[in-house]
Amino acid sequence: MNINAPTSKPMTDREIDAYVGGRIRARRRALDITQVELADAIGVKFPQVQKYESGRNRVSASRMFLIAEVLRCSLLHFWDGLPAMYSLGPADRLQATPQDRMESRLLDAFRKCRPEVRAGLVTLLEDVDAKKAKP
Repeated sequence: MNINAPTSKPMTDREIDAYVGGRIRARRRALDITQVELADAIGVKFPQVQKYESGRNRVSASRMFLIAEVLRCSLLHFWDGLPAMYSLGPADRLQATPQDRMESRLLDAFRKCRPEVRAGLVTLLEDVDAKKAKP
């Protein structure tokens, strides 16, 4: 679904919960983490993870933060792709720019890296920026 495309009908709370739950499931599976492992890491029993992933139970903000940490992704990852349709009209809709999506992808990739790789990437980016700033 294109995030910038207007739609005729807003999604229900249940549909959004199911979408976010599906994103949690997809990310967990991509990292080859079981529901039991995720549940242990976030302090719940695995049936609760099943309910989150199916959208039967809503995930609290604090629990979502833990899930994002364990799954090494940004919080925005779980809502990526949802239409931003909770304003008055098309001109007022929140627009996710290509830069926003690039930054989210960069952060997701960065979080997957080992600490020593992260340090090297930060140094590389700082060096590139410093060279660009010199006249």
